[in-house]
Amino acid sequence: MTLASTVLLTDQIQRLADFYAALLQKAPTWYRDDYAAFDTPGSTLALFTVAGHDEYIRQGAAVGGENRSMKIEFEVSDIRTTYERLREHEEPYDWVRSPPADMPWDTRIVVLRDPDDHLVELYEPLGDQER
Repeated sequence: MTLASTVLLTDQIQRLADFYAALLQKAPTWYRDDYAAFDTPGSTLALFTVAGHDEYIRQGAAVGGENRSMKIEFEVSDIRTTYERLREHEEPYDWVRSPPADMPWDTRIVVLRDPDDHLVELYEPLGDQER
């Protein structure tokens, strides 16, 4: 079994698409007005409106922006450069929640929140010389 994608159900798809486009520095592929996807190495991050999900999948199965128990992680090659790039964004991107911090599991992280309040962690693996 292979994890192919993560789908975020949302009531504000354009705002979420704009956020992830700025974060990932790439435009999403729009398959319909209610479904967009960002292909990344190894997986896809997709956005689907709650209304679209209700229409095609199951009505009432999800509420956009209500998840407070998951985190989306992206590996980056240079966390400090990425952090500085993100800090330069104008409103509404008040998203950076922490400066780069070294973790005991040999990564340097930055924590963000997307417009639907999902936790997003960017991390860079640390080599021996960086610890």
